[in-house]
Amino acid sequence: MTRLPAEHLEDIRLGDVMAAPGCPICRVRRTAVSRYLDAVLWESVTDVGFRRDLTRARGFCDRHTHTLLAADRAQSGSGTGAAVLLASVVATREEELSRIPVAGGSGRSRRLAEARRPPACLVCAQETRAEANALARLVELLPEAAWASAVAEARLCFRDLLSLAGLAQRGPEWSAIWARQCSRIRQLREQVEAYVDNSSHDGRHRITAADRASVDEAAALIGGLE
Repeated sequence: MTRLPAEHLEDIRLGDVMAAPGCPICRVRRTAVSRYLDAVLWESVTDVGFRRDLTRARGFCDRHTHTLLAADRAQSGSGTGAAVLLASVVATREEELSRIPVAGGSGRSRRLAEARRPPACLVCAQETRAEANALARLVELLPEAAWASAVAEARLCFRDLLSLAGLAQRGPEWSAIWARQCSRIRQLREQVEAYVDNSSHDGRHRITAADRASVDEAAALIGGLE
């Protein structure tokens, strides 16, 4: 893809994810998580303010707990930084458990409900901000023909296509983008169906590499990038 016109550094970064394979907004989220966790592991493991925020949040969500550990092992090879943070989270959650009456009693249901609440994951919050900023900026850039064309051709997942649709102004730019995205999805569905139809013993010789790849693309359309 030709370099898209950019007014700000963020536009350059957005242009880079538009040029990469797969859903660009998924890539924004992935990059935001990676950068945030790298910063946490390098700078915030022993930071009192961060540890206080982590305690208030009650830890990380399930997905980002594993991402944190994987990032630390990739970065340091040991996982010690993640261990420090996870030990703090376990202590916070253990304290919650200690306040739950073992048998029935006053407040047991309330204490259980409090302990079962999902953590207010700090990584999720960073991910959500990055997503919102990227979507808002894309909408601002749509009047520029180059950006509108790039969005029309982007391999947006269902989640992000619908999020963008909810923000975009109805007009000729968005109408063209929507039509192109719907056409892409229809073509993908037809290709996956062709793969299924040719998967019988006597039809496998007709399956192309593109047909096989369409299954992975369908998974990315439905579930986003891993």
